Amino acid sequence: MRPASPEERRLLRDTLHRFVRRELWQQEKRLESNAFALPADVSATLSAKVESMGLALLREPEALGGPPLDGATRALLIEELSQHRAGVLAPGYGLFGPEVPPALYGATPEQQQRFLLPLLRGQRRCFTALHEPWADAAQDGIRIRARRTAEGWMLDGTKLFVAGAGPNAGGADFGVVHARAESETGEPLGAVRLLVETTRVGFQRWRPYPTLAVGRDTQELNLSNLRLPAENQLASNDAATAAHTRHDIFVAAQLAGVGRAALAIMRARLRSAPIGGSAEADRWALADCDVALSAASAFTQAVAISAPWAAQEASDEDTDATRAPAAPWGAEQVAGARLAVQDAAGRAVDAAITAMGPAGVSTDLPLERWWRELRVMRESDGGPARLRAATADRLLTDFGP
Repeated sequence: MRPASPEERRLLRDTLHRFVRRELWQQEKRLESNAFALPADVSATLSAKVESMGLALLREPEALGGPPLDGATRALLIEELSQHRAGVLAPGYGLFGPEVPPALYGATPEQQQRFLLPLLRGQRRCFTALHEPWADAAQDGIRIRARRTAEGWMLDGTKLFVAGAGPNAGGADFGVVHARAESETGEPLGAVRLLVETTRVGFQRWRPYPTLAVGRDTQELNLSNLRLPAENQLASNDAATAAHTRHDIFVAAQLAGVGRAALAIMRARLRSAPIGGSAEADRWALADCDVALSAASAFTQAVAISAPWAAQEASDEDTDATRAPAAPWGAEQVAGARLAVQDAAGRAVDAAITAMGPAGVSTDLPLERWWRELRVMRESDGGPARLRAATADRLLTDFGP
């Protein structure tokens, strides 16, 4: 697979730009302002259009059915895709593929047949633990305990901030749960990732757990003496690590798109506003936000071009000139890009609300929803503390130039 040419990227972006505005914007006029899903018949119709565009499973590697696009082009398209009302937490309303927990890409071939591939085909649904730790990040205390048994594992504990597990989310039938592992005698074994089916005895949807993301079906789960076979344990391998890198790059691109959409609303307002007074301050804020967002978006593109997983997607037939460069971009640089985009997008939405006045916090515009959901997104995957820690670790341990 070769990187897309500038002309190919422009054509793909223009195609997606038209789809978002002609299809998603029109449907959102008929939806409740906090909707997270399209009506089933509309979703089926638009999914067929996405398939005909060749952009189904946009985030997935080609080996799993994704389009033959390089990582930088995918990031550019995701930035375009997210420029609608649900773009922060439900970009494209799932038309371009389901949200896959990164740890699931570390699945064995047998686990892929049982969980990952049916999920990508739309035959299974997966709940998402919004604040589960990954790598060595210690967050939320990991309240789930997994004790070794002769058959596998026994789980006990509760988990907050779980999206998609409730009955209003279409009935997720499994998810990835992180737990504190113990031996049969109670000795700590570190963290473990386990595939948990919602039909297991001991799985309880304990109570709704409403958040600022109004409309998102968020639950608190209780796992009580829930037994799992050993084959439900996920490995922590290079594939899972690469998936986390890819996930953060695409989230950064996604939030950059929301920031772009907010600045577009702000520009439309200021074009008709008289120069002077508060409008003058809004003009300077527009300029500052555009510069910050452009820099953050360029940072994301640079990481996407040079990320290790981008090189892995190159085919054996590609020449050295068309391969993604083997630059030393890793999870730490990706964390920096996501941190920059989160900050720039938040500032853009806040500035747009200020420029719009009372209309900015009304549900007539998507700004108030973006503001709330960006705040939720800031706390996902460890929040700014995890991103800053990863960036600081790189700066303090890299002794190169």
